[in-house]
Amino acid sequence: MTPFEKFKKDFQEKRVLIFGIGLLGRGIDVARTFASIGSHVLATDLKTRKMLRPSLEKLEGIPVELRLGEHRLEDVLNADVLIRNPAVPWHHPLLDRARKKGIPIHMDSSLFARYFPGRIIGITGTRGKTTTTMMIFKLLKNQKGLRVVLAGNATRTANIRLLKNASPDQIAVMELSSWELQGFRHLRVSPHIGVITNIYKDHLNRYKAMEEYVSDKEAIFAFQKEKDYILLNKKNAWTMDMAKRAPSKVIWFSAKDFPSIWTLNLIGSHNRENAAAALKVGRLMGMRQGTMKSVFSRFQPVPHRLETVAELRGVRFINDTTSTTPIATLKALRAISAPTILLVGGNSKNLPLNELAREISKKTKGVLLLRGDGTAKLKKELQRHKKAPILKENLSLEKAIEAAAKTATSGDVVLLSPGFTSFSEFNNEFERGERFKEVVKNLAAKKRKKK
Repeated sequence: MTPFEKFKKDFQEKRVLIFGIGLLGRGIDVARTFASIGSHVLATDLKTRKMLRPSLEKLEGIPVELRLGEHRLEDVLNADVLIRNPAVPWHHPLLDRARKKGIPIHMDSSLFARYFPGRIIGITGTRGKTTTTMMIFKLLKNQKGLRVVLAGNATRTANIRLLKNASPDQIAVMELSSWELQGFRHLRVSPHIGVITNIYKDHLNRYKAMEEYVSDKEAIFAFQKEKDYILLNKKNAWTMDMAKRAPSKVIWFSAKDFPSIWTLNLIGSHNRENAAAALKVGRLMGMRQGTMKSVFSRFQPVPHRLETVAELRGVRFINDTTSTTPIATLKALRAISAPTILLVGGNSKNLPLNELAREISKKTKGVLLLRGDGTAKLKKELQRHKKAPILKENLSLEKAIEAAAKTATSGDVVLLSPGFTSFSEFNNEFERGERFKEVVKNLAAKKRKKK
C-alpha cells in the first residue's frame, strides 16, 4: 500500500472539518485533497464569502460544504476529524471542546510528516526560514541521484497532496512555523535534519510568554533520534541554550562559515547565516563544494525579502514586507548602506520597539509611518531620540510610497520594511508586498511617459 493509499484508507468517508480556510490558497487545496479521496468535507472560516472570494473560486465544482462568517460548535462536535489552519490558536475554545470529546485535530504539514516514507529536512526560526529553505531545496535539486520535494510553509498547496507520488528515496524540504510545529509535537514526529535559523521575540500577541514560543520551535528536534541532526545558530542566545535539550547530533553554524570569496547575491550578514546553514546541510547530504558554490552564485532573493523592485532616477525601491517584527526591520536597515527612507508601521505583536527606534534614528534619512495600532507606540519611541526623522504619519501604503518618491534623491533607497503586521490595511504581508510592487511599477511607467 502506498503512503497516499494509506492516507486515503484512513480518511475516506470521514467527516472532515477544515477549521479555517485562509486566503493564501493552502486551506482550499487541503479541502480539495480530502474531497478527492472521498471524505465528507465541511470548510469553515470567520471571513465572509466576499473576503474569501479569490480562494473560493478554486472550489467551484468540488464537493465541499462551506460555513462562512462563523465557526459553529455543532459542526465541530459532528466532525470525525478537524484539520486546523495554522492561523487558528492551539487553544481556540472550539478546539478545546473537540479535544474533550476525543475528536482528533491535525494539521496539513504534520499529517504529511506522519505518512511520508522518505527523509525530512525541516527549517524553522524567527527570521530567514523561507530563504534558508529555498537555498537548501535548490542545493539538493542540483545533487545527482536525489529526489527532492518542496513542502511545508514555503508552498501554498496542500502537503498531503504530495503523498500521491511519495517514495522512500525522496527528501522533503519543509519550512515550518511555530504553529505548524505544534502539530509535529502532537504527533510526536521531528525531521531527520532540523535547522533553527535564529530565535527572537515574536508572536507575543498570541503567546503568553517567550518560553511558549521557544517550546513550539523545539518540537523540530524534540523527537529526533541519536542518528538525526539539528543545526543551530551559534551566535544566537536562544539557540545556544536549546543545544543542551537536543537528543540528536548538534551542528553549529554562523555567518563566518560561509566562504567569504563565494558570491552571494543577497545583502546582510543575516543572509550569510542563512547560507551557512544551507551549506552545512549540503555537506551532510554529500554535496561537493564546487556544486554548492555554483548554486549559491545563482541564488536570487526570495520575493518580498529585501527584494529590489525598481530603480527610478537613481533611487532603489526595496520590498521587505515580510519583516513583520522589529528585529527584522533592524536587520534590514543594517544590510543597507545607502541613505534610506523607511516605510514602517502597522499592527502590533506586542514586541519591544526601543532597539528598532534607536536604529531608525541612526540609519535613516526619513521615516514615513504607516497606519496601524502599533505605529503610535513606535512614534513614541522615536520621539525619545533627538534625530527622529519622521516625515509624515498615518499614511496608507500608496500615499507613503508617493511621499517617499518625492523626497528621495539619486543614491537613496526607499525601503518597505514595516516591522509590524499588515492587518490595518491588507489581509497579509504578501498582499502588502504585491501592492508595493504594483505602485512602484506604476510610478516607473509614469516617469517613462513623461520622457
